[in-house]
Amino acid sequence: MLLIPKIITKKRYSHKINFEGSTKGNKEITWGQFGLKALTGCWMTNKQIESARRVLSRFVKNFGKIKINIFPHLGKVKKPAEVRMGAGKGSIESYVAVVRKGTVMFEIRLNELKYKEFAYKGLKESAYKLPIKCKIIDNIN
Repeated sequence: MLLIPKIITKKRYSHKINFEGSTKGNKEITWGQFGLKALTGCWMTNKQIESARRVLSRFVKNFGKIKINIFPHLGKVKKPAEVRMGAGKGSIESYVAVVRKGTVMFEIRLNELKYKEFAYKGLKESAYKLPIKCKIIDNIN
C-alpha cells in the first residue's frame, strides 16, 4: 500500500513547503492512548511512513488500532540525469508529508491497557524507521 494522493490537483506542481518551526495543530493525542511525536521537522516520504506503519501493525496486531495523522500531499520533482538546463520542471518522483516539530504522527488505541508494553515497543521500533528524532507520549488518565 503506497501512500499517494488519489485526486489529481488543479496544478501539476506545488511550491516547496517549509518544515521549519513548530506545528499549528495536531500537537496532542486526540484519538488513542499512545502516540509518536516528532521532535524535529522534515519531509517524510511515503515509503518511510509505510515502513513505520508496517512495524507498528506487527506489534499491535489484534490488541488495538493504529491511526496515521500525516499524509504525503506534496509532490517532489526531479529531472533525469544528464539533461540540459531549462525545459521546465522535472516530473514528480515521489510524494512527501511535511512534518513540523511537535506533530503527533501515529496514534494507538488499545482494547485493554494490559498490552501497553506492546504499544511502547512498537512505537520505539517504528521510530527507528523514521528519519527524525521522535518521542513516545501517552494519554492515560
